Amino acid sequence: KRKCAVDAATLQTILRAIADDLSKENGARSTDTEALVARASELMHRLENMKSAGASFDDMEMVDIYNSYILTLESGQKAEETLENMEAANIESYNAVISVYARNGSNFTEKINALFLKLDERGITPNLETFMRCLSACAPSEESRFRPDLAQNLIEKLKSLHSDTKDPSLRISTEVYNAALIST
Repeated sequence: KRKCAVDAATLQTILRAIADDLSKENGARSTDTEALVARASELMHRLENMKSAGASFDDMEMVDIYNSYILTLESGQKAEETLENMEAANIESYNAVISVYARNGSNFTEKINALFLKLDERGITPNLETFMRCLSACAPSEESRFRPDLAQNLIEKLKSLHSDTKDPSLRISTEVYNAALIST
C-alpha cells in the first residue's frame, strides 16, 4: 500500500462528502449510514494522531474540519458534545449542530433557547441561516407538532438582532415566515 500525505483540506473535503451523502434520503445514499459515520470517526482519529505527531493546523482549518465532522454525526447529542469540546467554534459550528438535529428528526425545538444562550456565552452572533434552520424545526412534521410560540419568539429575536446590528442580511422576509410553516 502506498501512503498519501493528508492535509486539512483533504480531510475536510472527505468529511463534507460523507456529510452530503448522509443528508440524502436512505435509498439515495452510496452506502449504509453506519459505514459512513465510522469512516468519519476514523478520519477524526487520524487527525488527532497527526496533531499528536506534530502536524500543525491553524484555528480556522480546525474549525472547518470539526464543522464538517459534526455534519456526519447521527445524534444531535453527539454533535453538541463535539461542539462543546471544540477549542474554537463559529456560527457555522452551531448551524451544523442544528442541521444534525433537523436531519435526524430529533425534537430540537426544546433545545433552541439553550442553543441561543450558548451562542451568547461564546460571543457568537447568529446569522440568518441559524434562524432559518431553527424556524424550520418549528414547522409541523411527523415527529412534532407546529410550535407557533417558539416560531414567534425566534422571529422576535431576529427582529431585535436586525434592529441592534442594522445588518441587512437579517431583514425579515416572507422566506423567514415561511420557514416556520414548511418542514425541511
